[in-house]
Amino acid sequence: MGRGVSLTYLEKQQILNKEIKSPVKKGTTRNWDAHLINAAVALDYGNLATLRGEKRRQAEQLAAQMRNDAPSDDEEEDDESISEEEEKDDEDVVVEDDDIATATTKPSISILNVGSIIALWLIVTTSFCIHHLQTSTSSTSPLTLSILFFNNLNIFIAICEICLGLNISYIQGHYTQLREQYPEGYEWSACMAYLTMPLTLRDVFAAKTWSMMWSTYALYDPSYQNHESFGFFIDFGNGLSTIPPSILMNVAIIWPEKVSPLWVGCICLAMYWQVMYGAIVYVFTFMFNRRYEGKQLLEVSLFVGFSNSLWIIFPPLGIFACVSMLRDGSLAVFQ
Repeated sequence: MGRGVSLTYLEKQQILNKEIKSPVKKGTTRNWDAHLINAAVALDYGNLATLRGEKRRQAEQLAAQMRNDAPSDDEEEDDESISEEEEKDDEDVVVEDDDIATATTKPSISILNVGSIIALWLIVTTSFCIHHLQTSTSSTSPLTLSILFFNNLNIFIAICEICLGLNISYIQGHYTQLREQYPEGYEWSACMAYLTMPLTLRDVFAAKTWSMMWSTYALYDPSYQNHESFGFFIDFGNGLSTIPPSILMNVAIIWPEKVSPLWVGCICLAMYWQVMYGAIVYVFTFMFNRRYEGKQLLEVSLFVGFSNSLWIIFPPLGIFACVSMLRDGSLAVFQ
């Protein structure tokens, strides 16, 4: 353990995803924490030179205990000295820790993953709105479809933003883990690994799954693992405040007779301005603090630029619709 365990990147990924069993055996772990040692093996924590603080102390303690428990008196004996017969007889220990098992790893193919869940949400919610829209008096104009799509996207991201605020401690720890696993220049690999991360039905409804969105994004902008930053508070605030107005606008589009144009216009005008202004200020802070340095232009443009631009492009359409409601005193803008 003190020298590290030689594993390929694929093997580490498979250990984390429980696709293969860990090379650490019960016969060598004995009375100490097998879960921590498996995590250490999978994440290269055996390389003590890369560790600091409490993790280094724990790894050194476990390495010393491992040498004491070894069948040979030679303290320099490696784990490889275990005979093939003992390896076959010993039952392997598998990583069980939920945080380690759900850690972002190299992309793997799975139908149910983070990216597919986001796409499924948009397809189902927008299709639901369009289905009811076609049975009402409203039309499916480009303006209507654009606002419905954006509202449903904003609702999903707002839920994730609530996870950001409620799980900031987890995000900070997971960000540290990702930073060790993906050094500078490998942020894009972490993003793709997160988007393609296989999910179970339980994972889909787990707050930590969507909290990992922010610890991964923090590889580009560390302010998202800092609860004192503008990025943290503007997004957490948007998460808490923009879901009801988004639902209200959807209801107004589908069932205009059930709501007041005055109330919808006032409330949603404030919401669209809020999210657009917040996105503009955030992009400015990202550029002003030169957080793009050391990263490729294409990946920053896609993962930072494109994702934030949606909250700059679509809100003006909502603002136009709200101004029209207040001017006309009706919801005719959607007809």
